[in-house]
Amino acid sequence: MVDEAAYLYKGYLYATGQYAPFQAYGPWTNKAPLSFLIYGYVQTWFGPGLRSGRYFAIFVGLLMLLGLWIVARRLGGRWWAALAVWAVAVNPWIVKSYSLAGTQVIVACMLTWIMVLTLGIKPPLWQLILGGALSGIVIMTRQNLLPVAPFLIFYIFWQHGPKAGWLATLASGVVIIGIHVLFWPNILQLWTPWLPQSLTPFLDPWRESTGSVSLVSEGISPSGRLFAFFQGYRYHFIAMVGTTLIFLFWARRKKWKSEFDFRT
Repeated sequence: MVDEAAYLYKGYLYATGQYAPFQAYGPWTNKAPLSFLIYGYVQTWFGPGLRSGRYFAIFVGLLMLLGLWIVARRLGGRWWAALAVWAVAVNPWIVKSYSLAGTQVIVACMLTWIMVLTLGIKPPLWQLILGGALSGIVIMTRQNLLPVAPFLIFYIFWQHGPKAGWLATLASGVVIIGIHVLFWPNILQLWTPWLPQSLTPFLDPWRESTGSVSLVSEGISPSGRLFAFFQGYRYHFIAMVGTTLIFLFWARRKKWKSEFDFRT
C-alpha cells in the first residue's frame, strides 16, 4: 500500500502540474519519472484514486499475458504458450503483485513486448527500433533495470546485424537522453545511489544530505539476504527452476535446431 500510495499520489501531483518531478522542495522523486507519471496520467483520464490504478494494473497484466502467449507460441508452439500463461496464472504471488498499482507489472509488460518485437527470424526493422525505444522507457520507469538496454542491443547486433543494432541503440538513447533533458539537472539525483561518491564528486550537489542522521537501519544481515534469496526463488519457482535447468542441461551449439534458436 505504501508504494501504491506514493506512485498514485505523486503521479497525480506531477500529471496535474501541481509539482514537477525532481522539483526542489517538491515530493521526493526517488524513482524514475515515468513510474509516477504513468499512474498520474491514468488518474487524470479515469479519475484519481486506488481504483483507477489497480484497474490499469490488471489491464497491463492481461496485456503482458497476451505478449507472453505470442512469444512462447513463436518459440515453442501452442502447448508451451499455454504452459507459460498457466505458470503465471496459478502463481498467487504474481497475481497479487501484478494487480497492485506498482511498477512491477508495467515493466513486466514492457519486457514481454520487447521480446515480441525483437525475437523472431528477420522481424521488420521498425519492430527492432520500437523494441529499442521500449527498452529506454523501461529504464525511465525503473532505473534498476538499466542493464536491459545493453543486453537487448547486444542481441539485436548479434542476431539482426549492425544496421538494426545501431538504429535500436539510437531509439533507446533518444528516449533516455530526451527524458534526462526534460528534467535536467535535478534528474541526476536518480543515479547518485548507484555511483560511488569518490568517483563522482561532481554529483555531490544532487546527493541526499550527508549531515542528517537516519533513524532507520539500512543494514541487512547475511541471514536476511539469504532469506530474501530463497523467498524470491519461491515466489518465482517455475521460472527460476526452468532457468536453472536450462544452464544445467545446456546443449552444444551444433545440437540446436537452428542458429536462431541458439541465439534466442
